[in-house]
Amino acid sequence: MPDFYIFRGQFINSNLILKLIFNFHQSGIIPYQKRGKEIHILLITTRKNKRWMIPKGFVDPNLSPLESAKKESFEEAGITNYKGEISLGEVIIHKKIGSFKLDLYAGIVDRIVDVYPEMTSRRREWFPIDEAAEYVSNRQVGEMIRLLKTTNHPEVR
Repeated sequence: MPDFYIFRGQFINSNLILKLIFNFHQSGIIPYQKRGKEIHILLITTRKNKRWMIPKGFVDPNLSPLESAKKESFEEAGITNYKGEISLGEVIIHKKIGSFKLDLYAGIVDRIVDVYPEMTSRRREWFPIDEAAEYVSNRQVGEMIRLLKTTNHPEVR
């Protein structure tokens, strides 16, 4: 006979496995440059698996999502200044530990430095837009990268 417990006023079977679901808020920025008629995207590697991704991280409670994304892009990729930042929208990323709401922005890289906090744990590299969209480890982020080709943003055209 299974044991039962009372949890928040309800009977729970002890054989039932409870899974905690967490929801996280992240923001990221797609750093790009226009080289002639081509758009190039700066990708970085993840620290653990070395997969290609854009700079992103958890939204700092004291910063807006855009400010937080810019802070992460300095720490992870050495980008110190953007111009013409635009919001591309949001994607929901599902992982084993929960869901991540990722606010995505794009910005033209205005200044990049060689010395930055995570320079020894990540690689960074410029890719043409279609290659970057293929290389990123998350398909939804790749689709957002491709959106830059169709945006009406004056710096892209």
